[in-house]
Amino acid sequence: QLAEGEAQLKVFEDGRDQIIAGLEQVLATEGQGGIASVAERLGEGFSFMKNETDLDIDKGLEALQAALALSADTTEAVTKELTGRATGSIIAVVAGIIGAITGILGAANKPKVLMPLGIVSCICAIVGMVLLLTCGSTFAGIAGQGGAGLGVIGQLAQAVLSVLLAGSSKKAKEAVAK
Repeated sequence: QLAEGEAQLKVFEDGRDQIIAGLEQVLATEGQGGIASVAERLGEGFSFMKNETDLDIDKGLEALQAALALSADTTEAVTKELTGRATGSIIAVVAGIIGAITGILGAANKPKVLMPLGIVSCICAIVGMVLLLTCGSTFAGIAGQGGAGLGVIGQLAQAVLSVLLAGSSKKAKEAVAK
């Protein structure tokens, strides 16, 4: 019975040690992008141990709740950033499509529609650019992706070209009228 009791105690101690190691990892979990870490959420001096060997189960559960809150906050921040980047990119594609249609209609000598389409293309490019600039790139950077730099430059060029096209459409319209 003593040997069996020692074996059960060893299983208990091994399990306790695994829980302690896991909780230490949880406490070491850092927040990204301005999100508070688990340790910051729990406060200075937090411990999940009652003494040198005994776990405080309630404190351990408190640490797990802080880790879940960190995960939820991170998920929300990543979703917000990705949604902004995706929306900005989709609007950039729309601006490009409208710009291409405008160019085709310009080549087909349809000057009446060039100005309105050029203005719509410009507005789309500016809206997409603003979204890409304001959504942030913290988590994209962590994932090894660059910021919105090239996309913003492309949208700025699209906006400028759309304005130039809209301006030239007025001149084309006047030339057709003569």
